[in-house]
Amino acid sequence: MLIISVAEYRARRVISEVLHEYAGGEAYAMAGAGNVNNNIPGNVFAALHNHLDGSPCVPEVSGMQVKVKAATEELFYDPDVRVACDPGDHAKL
Repeated sequence: MLIISVAEYRARRVISEVLHEYAGGEAYAMAGAGNVNNNIPGNVFAALHNHLDGSPCVPEVSGMQVKVKAATEELFYDPDVRVACDPGDHAKL
């Protein structure tokens, strides 16, 4: 197990060809998705988009990393779909 800092993870992420998520001081490579797997987040996005119509919340498809501040650490995830309700949620990490 190789423990790395958040700063090192963020620096490596910029140059890496493979997406990684970060938890517990470790970077975990994410598996690529095929056509069938891409249909699932697309369907979830469509359902959320319809459900949230008229609300301040906006569903977003992958490409937006999520930073979670836990009690003792920072975690970074790349979800397939997320919902942002606060304008600050669109800030670039």
